[in-house]
Amino acid sequence: MQTKYVRYLICPDCRAGDLEIRCETGDADNVEEGALVCGCGASFRISEGILDLTPSGLSADGGFEAQRQQREHFDWYADNEIQSYLEYQQMPFWRAFDDKTLSDWDRRIPKGGVVLDLACGDGRCAGPLADGRTVLACDISRKQIVNASRRWAGRDCFFFVGDAQNPPIAPGTIDAITLYGALHHIPDPEAGFHNGMALLKPGGVLLAAEPNLTVFRPLFDFLMRVLPIWHEEANDDPLISRQMVRSWAAGAEVDVETSVFIPPHVCNWLGTAAGRAMFRATEALGKALPLVRNQGGIILIAAQRA
Repeated sequence: MQTKYVRYLICPDCRAGDLEIRCETGDADNVEEGALVCGCGASFRISEGILDLTPSGLSADGGFEAQRQQREHFDWYADNEIQSYLEYQQMPFWRAFDDKTLSDWDRRIPKGGVVLDLACGDGRCAGPLADGRTVLACDISRKQIVNASRRWAGRDCFFFVGDAQNPPIAPGTIDAITLYGALHHIPDPEAGFHNGMALLKPGGVLLAAEPNLTVFRPLFDFLMRVLPIWHEEANDDPLISRQMVRSWAAGAEVDVETSVFIPPHVCNWLGTAAGRAMFRATEALGKALPLVRNQGGIILIAAQRA
């Protein structure tokens, strides 16, 4: 763990920043084994260079059952014989969507700033956005964080284990927050949205991509029952609507649009090149049609703090 990032962190238990590093192996700049200790008495382990900054109750019966379920699911998804998280990302549909969305977000986020990527997985979003920026990135799954640290070694990224619903980050220190398919995995998406906004500097932006509450959703659900192409473990109410976002964003400037007007199954069947071309064509067509433009499968959110 690189100690230069500690200035952004707070204790997830008492929500204060009275933190001290205790190094067992490593050096003052990069701790391999040790702990991050808070003045409240809480201690958070650093093992093999990875900081676990999750609330103390997450390791016991402390009311974090939903987070523990997500940890179990994404630990499994980090590496298994059925479909790893990296294999999931590499299917033609997600490659097309990632190319478009991450390019759009890269243009929105100024160079030189600090980005917080919540529920980062293996760095799918964090790694590309680290070009010219400092990226802090947390996930509830240690195995995903280990994979992210290896995948993006050499980038200005700080990957640590943390709860995306209540990020252990000092308020007002972040220029941009990204939630790439994250809100529908945390127990309370509205709380996650508000807690994220509180971390932004004035003028900072929160960017999110989530499943849309669309009239076409039953078709997608039917296709996933007949031919599942990935393995989901979402919260109890995973679909997010424009109305929900606008109610959450009271006091903030928010833009909402939708994306994905082609079933992912079709995109995958076409293959990488043809699937990307079809994705782009249906994006242009879907957004040009008044009755369809708000019915894309994924809702894209951009909320700016006043």
